[in-house]
Amino acid sequence: MDATTSFESAFFGKCGAWANNQSVYGSSYGALGVLDWIGDVGAYVNKDGAHGVGRALDITAAGHANGFVDSNWSWRQGGSTDVRKYLGTAALCRREVGNVLTRWFNTAHHDHIHIDDYRAAGPVDTTKQVDTTIVQAACNHLNNAGLVIDGAWGTATENAYVALLDQFDMKCLDPKTNASHARTFFGYIAAHCFKDQNAGYYQYSC
Repeated sequence: MDATTSFESAFFGKCGAWANNQSVYGSSYGALGVLDWIGDVGAYVNKDGAHGVGRALDITAAGHANGFVDSNWSWRQGGSTDVRKYLGTAALCRREVGNVLTRWFNTAHHDHIHIDDYRAAGPVDTTKQVDTTIVQAACNHLNNAGLVIDGAWGTATENAYVALLDQFDMKCLDPKTNASHARTFFGYIAAHCFKDQNAGYYQYSC
């Protein structure tokens, strides 16, 4: 890898997989259509950490044929539709990499979604703020859980998570211990988000 210009090759493939899924979900669920372009504010950056070895990307927007997801604008909207598109984009990212930092993670990520593969796209880790905030947001925006999105997996979050699995008819899966189940779980979050439907519109059918 030429670190001054390039992605690390395996991470580049994961970014491609996310972009492909963003296009498929935008076309298959809802009306966004195919993905035409993405906006970013950084991939390789000469500093320590994942950016410094070409294993990170900061996504500012996803431009589709019939609309867009803006990482600085969509989550700020009062209605559910744009917030859900933003959440769905984050969920699709989490299918490919383990670290997905969103506006719910901290204020530094209010204008972009940071993704990197320093952590594998494994099961949902209830000890990690990156996973907990996305799950809490999904419980709120798809199933009206009313959680405080604080990154702490307590009793309320566990109950809301179980309720979300139940709405997906997915209680025979265990996204907290199985990476494949987690990938399915995040896919269902994304499908509901792009379709702009409450949890339960699509059923896994355990």
